[in-house]
Amino acid sequence: MGKAFATVLALAMLGAAPAAAQLACSPPAMPDGRNQHAPPGLLVSAAIDFIFKSNGENSMDLGTDPRFTDVEWSTTEYAYPGEAIGVVEGAADRLVYRNKTGDQLNRMADPPPSPFYVTATVSMENDEGQTVTGCEYVFGTEYGRDPVVQAPAGR
Repeated sequence: MGKAFATVLALAMLGAAPAAAQLACSPPAMPDGRNQHAPPGLLVSAAIDFIFKSNGENSMDLGTDPRFTDVEWSTTEYAYPGEAIGVVEGAADRLVYRNKTGDQLNRMADPPPSPFYVTATVSMENDEGQTVTGCEYVFGTEYGRDPVVQAPAGR
């Protein structure tokens, strides 16, 4: 009898199962602390398995039906006007974000620095009841900042 089979058989006889993999936040991908580059005016997104990880054999295996349960943004001031930012549910949940264009950023009364960072603090849960809360996913944006550009009169 193989060693692995014997272990599984022994656990089954004892009524125990191997421990589930632990889920955690993925670390920032870039040296400046951001997880993803978010160019001005472009819609970007991150799959749930880019934001969370498992210490199991497959680090992208987040259990059965992993889904976002919460997202809070550090600011929405730089988000594209009228753009829905947040979570898109589907076969694999995604976090989505879209900045204003470079021109729109420059026309703000107080344009952000370049680069600037927007953080989504997210939580997830799977069907096994495993949860991970408070993970920060950082979108970093660089743009051609022109401090001379003024917001149009009357705005």
